[in-house]
Formats: sequence, C-alpha cells, structure tokens
Amino acid sequence: MKYVLILLSFLSPIPSPIIKDTSAFVEVNHFYVYSEVDRVYKKKFIQVIWWEWKDFVSVPEKDSLGRETGFLKKTSGFVVKDYRIIWSSSSRPEQIMNITPRRYNNKWVCLFYDKGEGVLREVTSGWTRETHTSYDIEIENRRILSIENRNRLK
Repeated sequence: MKYVLILLSFLSPIPSPIIKDTSAFVEVNHFYVYSEVDRVYKKKFIQVIWWEWKDFVSVPEKDSLGRETGFLKKTSGFVVKDYRIIWSSSSRPEQIMNITPRRYNNKWVCLFYDKGEGVLREVTSGWTRETHTSYDIEIENRRILSIENRNRLK
C-alpha cells in the first residue's frame, strides 16, 4: 500500500511530498447511536483519532458521585491531536477515506492521501487501540482542549 501511494505521487502532475508526523497513539473509534424505532444501536461513523500527551491541561472536576462540580483542575493526560472521519452512514459514498493503522518497525503507521490538504501523510504512533462507543470521544475531548488549541497534523 505504501509503495502504491509513493508510485502514485511520482505519477501525479504536481510533485507531492509525504508529510511526516507523529502521535503518542492512534485510535480507530466506531461511534453508535441508539435507534428508538429499531431498539438497537446503529453505527453512525468511524473516525481515526491521533492522541498526544500534554503535561498541563484543565479538566472538569467531579464529585464523589461522578457529577461535574463546575470547577476545573489542572492535570496531565492524553488529548486529541487531530482526527479524520473515514466512514459515515450519512455520506454517499459511505467510505470517505481509507486510513488503517499498520504495524511497521514496532510502531503504528497511517499512510494516506489527505484530500482536504492535497498531500500524502504518514503519521507514526507508539500504539493503537480500537473502540466502540455510544458517545463521540473527539467531541468530549473538546471540553479539555478546544479545536483551536490542538496541535493538529502538520
């Protein structure tokens, strides 16, 4: 796959370098919504999320019952660096992008054509995980670090 993308970049009329980036880990998140009509969870989209470590972030403080108190506490932790939707039930075609983390030299590499930026990207991560959730992890993380303050992919 990597060699096919490299070959395509050589055949394109305008040279397109590979933009290399890193993240702490990469997550493939399957997001589901409960259908009251069918009484089942239906997949709404799949997103690839790249995470990075931040030493100083503010997170909502919670009481002993897990409810937010309205105060923030300073801590450290993983935050979303960037993300891409790769499949959506509301898109036509449903397959939007093909980004699959692949193991290479003890790292996880995502090599893909980013049509929004018009570049080839290679994002290397330390590990990967796959999740299935009924809440959007990326949206939840905006409460800790807004999109404007994310480092994003280069």
